[in-house]
Amino acid sequence: MTPPVGRSPQPNEKDRMFSVFEKQQAPGSSEVKKLGQVFETAGKSPFLTTPTSHKRGANHMDISPTPPLSTAKRMTIMGTDDAATALLQEIRSMRTKLTQVHDKVNSTYDATQEIKEEMGLLKSQVSTLQTTVDEQAKQIRFLQVENDRLHVEAKRQYVVIHGIQETERNPAELHSAIDQIFFQGLKMDSVSYDNPKRIPQYPKHPINPAKPRPVSVFFQWPSEREEVLRAAKRERLRGIYINPDLPTTLRAEAQERRLREREQRQRPPNPQK
Repeated sequence: MTPPVGRSPQPNEKDRMFSVFEKQQAPGSSEVKKLGQVFETAGKSPFLTTPTSHKRGANHMDISPTPPLSTAKRMTIMGTDDAATALLQEIRSMRTKLTQVHDKVNSTYDATQEIKEEMGLLKSQVSTLQTTVDEQAKQIRFLQVENDRLHVEAKRQYVVIHGIQETERNPAELHSAIDQIFFQGLKMDSVSYDNPKRIPQYPKHPINPAKPRPVSVFFQWPSEREEVLRAAKRERLRGIYINPDLPTTLRAEAQERRLREREQRQRPPNPQK
């Protein structure tokens, strides 16, 4: 209850006014008391003010110093410090791990560089070896061609007869079988040949290994050999094949050529459109 204007309140009126003020502030009285205790502990009261001037009517007052932080605020700050310390430790740990990873990367890079250098050296060696192999292959091909040429030159007076059964008991019987082929089969009047013999190291037939070994025949004149070859190509004796004495490489090529010619002869003609 507000006292009338112009009259100072009596003591009993002060008590009633303070009682009403306490009732109005009852819900928060405990908080006010706690806050007052905190300021009293610090030696200051938030409700007491010190005038800044002794002049009459002055309204400026000094505000009390900032009170100490409450327990909750101190816990909050301490919690913040702990979190910052933990974060700093985590950063240091991550920095250490990054340093370790960086060292491993550098080590791996150095090892990779060494491997690259070794690979470059190996590539150079392989290239040198490849060049050497190519040169040797060229030499081998040259020697093979030269060997074939010498073989053909040495055997230019020989033929090889395939298909004569191995029934002879002596060279005379083999000679008689060859006479029958030349004079009766090829219808030749005369031919001078000598030294007929089986070829022991001749490769076996891939399909019929029991096929009889061929016979090598020597002619006194290369022209007689060419005459026999032409007659064999003309008459085409059944089961008897007369060919030049060629080296292995040229023999394979000649055989493939004969097979192609045989297939062409056996192939039926295309019907006319």
